[in-house]
Amino acid sequence: LEARNFRARVNFLVGNMTAAKKGASSLVQDEPGFSECHLLMAQIQLHDQELVQAQSSLEMGLAHNFEVREWPLFNILRARTACQRGELEDAQKIIDALVALPSVSDPKGVPKSSSKAIAHITPSERAAVFLEQAHIYDRRSKYDEAIKVLQGALNSFRGTKDEASFTIALSEMAAKHGDVDHALAILRSVPKTASHFLRARLALGRLLLRERNDKKGFIRAHKDLCDVQENE
Repeated sequence: LEARNFRARVNFLVGNMTAAKKGASSLVQDEPGFSECHLLMAQIQLHDQELVQAQSSLEMGLAHNFEVREWPLFNILRARTACQRGELEDAQKIIDALVALPSVSDPKGVPKSSSKAIAHITPSERAAVFLEQAHIYDRRSKYDEAIKVLQGALNSFRGTKDEASFTIALSEMAAKHGDVDHALAILRSVPKTASHFLRARLALGRLLLRERNDKKGFIRAHKDLCDVQENE
């Protein structure tokens, strides 16, 4: 069961939505009491803009296991669903409640003996909370607040695998609001020695092509990737 859920989740993470949806659907049918598969299905449905179905999947996951309400992912998805439905104030309340938790705001201060599922938030889930909060602020036209969240999170996650997500999010938000030069500067500032250099260069190439139609810049960014990989 866990292996099937893992395969479906990996397919989702790498962007193979057809395989992810097929795997999650099979799990839901075969093991309706397995709440994790309902949450995975909700993630897939949100990606596909199937908001009614995503809400239903969250409700099914909760119906089979009331402890789900304490799971970070469940609350992240609740906020994301509300945001995509345009219920921005509700989304803000849900995500702000998560951010206020010690396990999110100060994970080092949470006792390891805590039995609350919400206390055992993973680093990636914690990163997702801040990314979602910034997105909601931006949707509410609170750009300065969104940037503040992303910059604070970037400092908090510096040196971790999630640092790239905040670097790219800051760049994308700057580009979205018309400051393409700053967006490009953010990505170009990532040194070759950084663990997230490859992701930053890929994002740089996409941004140059999308915003500037700079095909030569796109090629240079990918050449940088090849150079780094050859020297490793």
